[in-house]
Amino acid sequence: MRRQTALLAVLLCATRLALCDEGHPHSFTEQEVGSVHFATSCQSALANNFNRAVALLHSFQYEQARQAFTDIVGKDPQCAMAQWGVAMSHYRGMWGNGDTAAGAIALGKAEQIAASNSKTTARESAYIDALAEIYREDGKDSAAHGQAFEGKMGEVQAAFPQDTEAAIFHALTLAITAPKADKTFANQRKCGEILEPTFCPAATPSGYRALHDSLL
Repeated sequence: MRRQTALLAVLLCATRLALCDEGHPHSFTEQEVGSVHFATSCQSALANNFNRAVALLHSFQYEQARQAFTDIVGKDPQCAMAQWGVAMSHYRGMWGNGDTAAGAIALGKAEQIAASNSKTTARESAYIDALAEIYREDGKDSAAHGQAFEGKMGEVQAAFPQDTEAAIFHALTLAITAPKADKTFANQRKCGEILEPTFCPAATPSGYRALHDSLL
């Protein structure tokens, strides 16, 4: 079972998580998006809202995720991570068709709130700082920004080893930045090693569960 789960993780990364169907979005059920626990310093009453928004990100439902994060912004304007979520929803590293300008605006708001709101945690600031690499205006191309983002998310994962979400987002950056010419699949293997301990069929999008079951 452990070997098969590892194979699933590597396969998910090797195929660049192509199981998602971004071209045919629909309203995902709670079971389809899976369960997420992403702790924040935002209003506790919005914890479930934030968890669902992150789950939608994991399911590549960018429009729905953006709306969910935007709703949180309206209810808690001092929630820096809600603006981080909006910025993440504009980053489509798998396809390279994100809205960089809109994402940069949201990221800037997240940075401003984090700097002014003393409740923002070091972990949250680390997430925001990592994503800033994607929207940095330094003349470098998107590939260089993606590599920098991967490096920063690796640091976040190392700094907060119990944070499953940091591991998942780091794995995503590894899948995005995997060199197409690398026949050793180094990034994909590392991605699989990261994802294996986090995989739980009951809390995983249905497409991933179906693939997992096919390997049993």
